[in-house]
Amino acid sequence: MSKLAIIAIFLSLVTLPMWGSKADLTSMSNGYEDYSSEIGLRFGDKLREAQLESQPWVITHTPQLINHSKEQQAIVDYAWEVSHSKDFLLTLKAENGTFDPKRQSDYINKWGKREDSWGVCQLHRKWNAHIVDDPRFFSGVPWQIRKCWEKFSINPNLFMGYKKRFRETKHFIF
Repeated sequence: MSKLAIIAIFLSLVTLPMWGSKADLTSMSNGYEDYSSEIGLRFGDKLREAQLESQPWVITHTPQLINHSKEQQAIVDYAWEVSHSKDFLLTLKAENGTFDPKRQSDYINKWGKREDSWGVCQLHRKWNAHIVDDPRFFSGVPWQIRKCWEKFSINPNLFMGYKKRFRETKHFIF
């Protein structure tokens, strides 16, 4: 943030009306010291007011996919119900692209083999065999999404799509 922007913010918070009338300023016994302490008090009050007024951004509706099928939207609806996380939805889109719960990764590794990553969030079998090899993984989308959310909520950086999630915002209405 530039110095000019900081000064502008400070000046917008510290204005003459918050000190009272000119008579109040001139009637102080030691103008400079009282004036400074008055600025500090009022400036702090303004900051506390601003902090109380600011609320975290909350989405109160289910995000909508743009130009996707009803089946894909149903998966997004459930993922939202489980997580209420915009980052989780964007990561799922970045990981899978189609929200296909049976999809295998298209990535071809340096040995010419297709990556062994599966499902909505592309869990790799090598590190998540206990999840991918479970019969519920391919038979139940809700179970798969809950497992993906469990992994994501512990460490979202485990997903390659997490680093690319902001590219996917064009596919949603939040």
